[in-house]
Amino acid sequence: MAMNEQWHIFVFSYNRGIFLQNCLESLKHCADGIDVTIIDDNSDDESTKTILASIPEKFGFELVHPQRQGGKEKRLGGLYSNMNFALKIAKNNDKSFCIFIQDDMQFVRSIQQDDLLNMQNIFHSDEHIIQIQSCFMKAESFHAYEQGMVLHESLECYSWKGAPEGKWYFSDVGVFNIAAFEKHHNTFAIGENLNNEIAQANKTKLVQYRKPFMMWLPFPKSYLRKNTKWKTRIIEKIAGCGFYPIEIFDHQQEQALSNNPKSTYPIAEHFLKVKGLEKYKIWGFSAGIINWYARGGIRRLLALLIWRMSK
Repeated sequence: MAMNEQWHIFVFSYNRGIFLQNCLESLKHCADGIDVTIIDDNSDDESTKTILASIPEKFGFELVHPQRQGGKEKRLGGLYSNMNFALKIAKNNDKSFCIFIQDDMQFVRSIQQDDLLNMQNIFHSDEHIIQIQSCFMKAESFHAYEQGMVLHESLECYSWKGAPEGKWYFSDVGVFNIAAFEKHHNTFAIGENLNNEIAQANKTKLVQYRKPFMMWLPFPKSYLRKNTKWKTRIIEKIAGCGFYPIEIFDHQQEQALSNNPKSTYPIAEHFLKVKGLEKYKIWGFSAGIINWYARGGIRRLLALLIWRMSK
């Protein structure tokens, strides 16, 4: 079996129209030769439905709509049932590895054969490595990386040393070794925190790839349901949250990442280009006050004040 044929990319989608379009465009540009399946959790937003309808013809990707579950899983949007469904698809197609990415993320550079070989070597080096984080690292966590991560030069990855505060053993996105995951976890539980606890108890490992190829979009605008709290809307408005796609790497950026000293972390803000965010040294990648802090100036002061008052 050719190396590409052992891999499968899964995109998890729900009502994120323009973000999904951007994600798909990045995959079309960067993931040539690798099977791609979009698993949509029954989106009801019209713009998203239009994009979904265009997928087979425009992108040539597979599109599936699993049955949504009830209870707690329904409140989480069916993500973890869909992740288990993705594993079944991969297994049925004799895949060894899968890459999970969500619709508010994108690929930023092409996956090369060397990347696939590097990641396979990482997995084969230790059966307890079930996942590789293939996203860039965040400037906001730089000091945690310095204190808690160690470089494995021959394996092109970093791992956590010991059990520092803030260490994660699991992520909803990234690269999974299917056989190793099933051996140690069997299935995904409902919730990232619970999966993290299970991974810690099972002593499985999540390592960081030294040459990442995907990332969350910075300062994202969350999917706002009709009953979204007014507080969330105000926070995002003040933070300037919106749609900030990342530029696909050119040759110079590819070389910069490839030649990056192994002792230097691949920080998103140092390597990625986003129009309109050039002056910001820290980007926000999730909802909440952290986006105020990342923007700097008076917004950072307000964020610090709110955090201090909440203690």
